[in-house]
Amino acid sequence: MQLSEFIFFIAVIALGYASAVFRLLAKGTEDALPKLLMNISYPAMILATFTGMDLEKIAGTGLFSAVATAVITFALFVTSKFFTAKMAESSRALLRFQSGIGNVVYVAIPLLNALFGSEYLYIIMIHSVVQDVFIWLLYFPMMAGQNAVSLKKRIREIVGNPCMVALALALIFQLGALPLPSVIVPTIERLGGTAAPLALLYLGFLIRKHGMWRWVRDRFAIIYATLKTIALPLVTVAVLLPFTDLKTAIILGMLFGAPAPIMSIVWASYYDGDVPRAINNCISSTVIYIATTSFAGFILLHFGII
Repeated sequence: MQLSEFIFFIAVIALGYASAVFRLLAKGTEDALPKLLMNISYPAMILATFTGMDLEKIAGTGLFSAVATAVITFALFVTSKFFTAKMAESSRALLRFQSGIGNVVYVAIPLLNALFGSEYLYIIMIHSVVQDVFIWLLYFPMMAGQNAVSLKKRIREIVGNPCMVALALALIFQLGALPLPSVIVPTIERLGGTAAPLALLYLGFLIRKHGMWRWVRDRFAIIYATLKTIALPLVTVAVLLPFTDLKTAIILGMLFGAPAPIMSIVWASYYDGDVPRAINNCISSTVIYIATTSFAGFILLHFGII
């Protein structure tokens, strides 16, 4: 890892935070940044990453990562039902969502990219895309209320997701042994390169908006963040090690330890969930994840484990 990459990671978050403090961002930025990321930057990153990879690598480690992500995500969805059975209705669906899904887009991708470079980016993108399927098929109807969301709407959200479309196109090019037209490759690579800075700016903006340290007096938020960002990654690595190499297990562990998704705050607000809990869980897990994962990354790199 280059120290400059990690400094960039922290500096851009700080810039986003400062931009919110001094109101340097125009009205509508909060809505515009996620749309740019999800509709342009991340699809371009997926297309550039997968079309430039060896198909054998995708079929090997990539396929394992997809299956492992699907199995563990579904297991978390099922087991969380029992752990939250006695909770208030406004908190139950929220905590299940925040336990099974992580903020890969705005936190894990830029942080792991800063720590380990682009070598494991394909695992991260596969994990994110697979979890998107679970978000729309299982977690969204759970948050909204099962009767409020039709199966047709859920399938439409998955099929029409720009990241899904980009992955499908990349696989078509790979399976057909077709290179991307050289004239568009630089454009796609540069658009994909905007993903990290845009995500970090947005993260800094959100930390300022929701308060960086409000969670420190919330015992539940601290317990949640500790279990999500420290315990879950360790358990994931232990479960996966008999089936894959150490590096893949560690990366997937760090991905499952990603903090609570920003979308959990939005959905809690929209569907009468526990908004204060959503915010405290989200910010606490984000702060702890950045600190613990950065420390773990430095240790792993220092001893040559990754």
